[in-house]
Amino acid sequence: MPELHPTLQEPAAISLMQKLGDGTIGIVNEAGEVFRFVPERGEVLTRIRIAELRLASQAAAFSSDGAYFAFSHETANGNALRVIATATNTLVRSYALHDNRVELLRFDPTGHYIIAGTATGRVFLWRTDGTNLIARLSSFPEYTPHLLTAPTTNYVSAAAFSGSLLATSGYGGSVVLTNIRNQVNTRRVKPGKARIDALLFLDERRLIAANEDGLILLIHTDENHPTRRIGTGIGRIRHLVLLPNRHFLLAASAFNHVALINLETMEVLNNRYIATPAPIRAMVLAGEHSVLIGMGDGTVATVELSPFSDFNRMVAEARYPEAYALSDSEPVIRESAEFQELEAIFGEQYERAHRFLAEGRREDAVHLLLPFMKVPSKAQAIRTLFNAFDQYPRFQHLVREKKYSSAYGLSVQYPPLQHCDAYREMEHEWETAFFAAQKLVLLGREQEARRTLEYFMTVTDKSPYIRLLLYNKGVLVAFAKAISDRDYLTLRKLTTEQPILRRIPSYRAVMEDADSILEVIMEAIRSKAFDKAELLCSDLRQIPHLAHHYQSIERFIGRAKRSADLYDGERMQEFYEFLDVASELSILPWAKAAETVWNSMMQTCEEAALRGNTAVIKSTLGELLGLKSRSEKIGNLLRVSYQMQIKYLLSKEQAETAGRAIERYIGLFGIDNEIRLLLKLLHRQGEALILDEQQQRNRPRSLWLSTTHGILPDRLDT
Repeated sequence: MPELHPTLQEPAAISLMQKLGDGTIGIVNEAGEVFRFVPERGEVLTRIRIAELRLASQAAAFSSDGAYFAFSHETANGNALRVIATATNTLVRSYALHDNRVELLRFDPTGHYIIAGTATGRVFLWRTDGTNLIARLSSFPEYTPHLLTAPTTNYVSAAAFSGSLLATSGYGGSVVLTNIRNQVNTRRVKPGKARIDALLFLDERRLIAANEDGLILLIHTDENHPTRRIGTGIGRIRHLVLLPNRHFLLAASAFNHVALINLETMEVLNNRYIATPAPIRAMVLAGEHSVLIGMGDGTVATVELSPFSDFNRMVAEARYPEAYALSDSEPVIRESAEFQELEAIFGEQYERAHRFLAEGRREDAVHLLLPFMKVPSKAQAIRTLFNAFDQYPRFQHLVREKKYSSAYGLSVQYPPLQHCDAYREMEHEWETAFFAAQKLVLLGREQEARRTLEYFMTVTDKSPYIRLLLYNKGVLVAFAKAISDRDYLTLRKLTTEQPILRRIPSYRAVMEDADSILEVIMEAIRSKAFDKAELLCSDLRQIPHLAHHYQSIERFIGRAKRSADLYDGERMQEFYEFLDVASELSILPWAKAAETVWNSMMQTCEEAALRGNTAVIKSTLGELLGLKSRSEKIGNLLRVSYQMQIKYLLSKEQAETAGRAIERYIGLFGIDNEIRLLLKLLHRQGEALILDEQQQRNRPRSLWLSTTHGILPDRLDT
């Protein structure tokens, strides 16, 4: 079991630890102290104290570069979110949250956005260069248009990013996947009803979720349910850490145990892999082979996951039996780059010893392999090697005398002989003779073919080939023609009837070419050579082990061609609509280029929205304003821009005009929480706006486009 080495003692419990881009660790304790920590040196950097940051329930996060620190805060006017510059402890930005108490905070990987999960089950998005809400990304447990169906208890409990893809979980146990850039194809996966407290992307297609029952759930982002479930037996899981080799996952409980999970086999190797003296509050990867654990008693401890320092020292000192024994007891070492280096050392030494034995230098070979002779997993291979080369002089003699039957028999008994020059010469002689015999048989000269193969006639391993050649001329002729014509169906039939044909080099070469056809097709698609791609795709139907790809590849080519026509024809609204339906096309060069353009437009539109400049949003998007598949994202931008206009009117105490603007806003988008807050401000200024039942009814966030047909005013006060 790995040992804990206390490296820091804080005056209060650790509430947050986060790995930053420069390798340092951002740490927060419950005394309101925020600082960066260098694990290698045990050094604390830029410690600051934030008076408002004292409650264990407050949410907090560092930006990836550590320059900014965000935290939730209760004020006299309600809940707020604040961003502090860590270098100077100065307030950079403050976001009003009113009745929405934040329970979870994250910066996106770029540092341009902050997402917040609230006690009302909502996930909000802000830009870091403005204070107005950009979007409400999702709600938990589901969208609830009526107050009577809203849960009395709610929360957002976990979040994780993979680029611009955000996974969040909350009340009800579902996981919502949202692209924060375009809000397209938002999906809700329902792994169960248990609370999920930790999420982690393995890659853009696979997500790990951990719940309060101690279950690890493997979720594919294009599936509706988890594909695997693993019980850890450690209780409620609060933290997940993926090790650098990506073979192993650490799962920390809310108590004092960390489980080690093999992601290749999806099994728990040890559910008490790490034990801590106090409850675990945070866990992050500190180095390639160590984690940092923050505890409820204020202790920060470094844990070397396996004794790599001992292992590396053993390897450096050529104490290979000890190194292998240690790796056998430590699965993390077994899957490490350091272990692969040890294996490479053995492989190199074994190959050199092989050459020495072939040269008659037995003592040199013994000297090379002596350090490995006491390694149980290598001892048999080493014994076999030396036994083989005891027979090497005899083997050379048999090959020189063309006594191939005995030579092949000896090589089967002593496999290392199959890697020496004499064996390669014998195999070359066989291939030359068999090729020549093939030609003679096809010309009807069987007796000459027999004489060509006379030295191999009694070789057990070669006799099936020879019988096929001499007694099944029709099969051989058909096989040769099928190879020449790339007739895969005939090849399958022939090799099923005569499996020995699969071992002929020409067959292996044809199959290798067949296996590369999928990549050739994809390259043709990427270069828009669709005629070539379609021709190659038609060949797939003739390749039995690839035929099942035919329909999906054919459909992909058709969609790629359609998308390229739309893109090249600058029919961008249709293009984006099509791309959002056929999301698999996102890997294509022109799709990536279009998304880059979209992201640039979103940057411009978000900045305009925060200034209340609806006209710029409309002119930037042009015809894309009516893009149905991205109407939720566009609608959020329009809402923000109009809300900013209303706020400006209220700031100038133009209550009557603001009231008309609010009423016009509701006509466009319906009522929402942001407008309810503005109505309160309006009423404080003495302007009463009475809404009828229809106006008080919530609408789906994307409904605005069908009700307005994309016809929107630049301003609400005109």
